[in-house]
Amino acid sequence: GAANRTEAVSIAVRQKLIDSGVSVSDAEKIQRPKATVQADPAEAMRALRLIEKLEDLDDVQKVYSNLDLSDELAAQFANE
Repeated sequence: GAANRTEAVSIAVRQKLIDSGVSVSDAEKIQRPKATVQADPAEAMRALRLIEKLEDLDDVQKVYSNLDLSDELAAQFANE
């Protein structure tokens, strides 16, 4: 299915990089948003807290977001 094709493409890309002399230490599939959202600071902080709680759940492997976060808000959240 689609997952197998995606995995095959990932392996092929990794091999092409290695063949080109690029050192590959790690590779993983990610979800990249096509559109991002800029939230006001209060909403952004609530979203970050929710993301943190979701990441702490044992059954959750990855959490993706389309939140466009400023460096200042990221620093403020890190210091909470």
